Amino acid sequence: MHHLKIRVSVFLCSILMTAFGIDLITVASLGTSPTSSVPLVVSLYTPWTFGQLTFVLNMAFIVLQIALLRASSGP
Repeated sequence: MHHLKIRVSVFLCSILMTAFGIDLITVASLGTSPTSSVPLVVSLYTPWTFGQLTFVLNMAFIVLQIALLRASSGP
């Protein structure tokens, strides 16, 4: 159980660092990928920041991937 807590905390830190990196790339006007363009546009019209929305979208992708993998390995 101890290893699971470490793995989850490292995973969440890596997601946050990825979102921060995407935010810095966008602020530096180096361009955005199709994956990060959705949170960028939504952040222009909501009080949420680009980094927050990138984190939420990445977490949604992970939940969707888990659901798809469970559905494909069904009975």
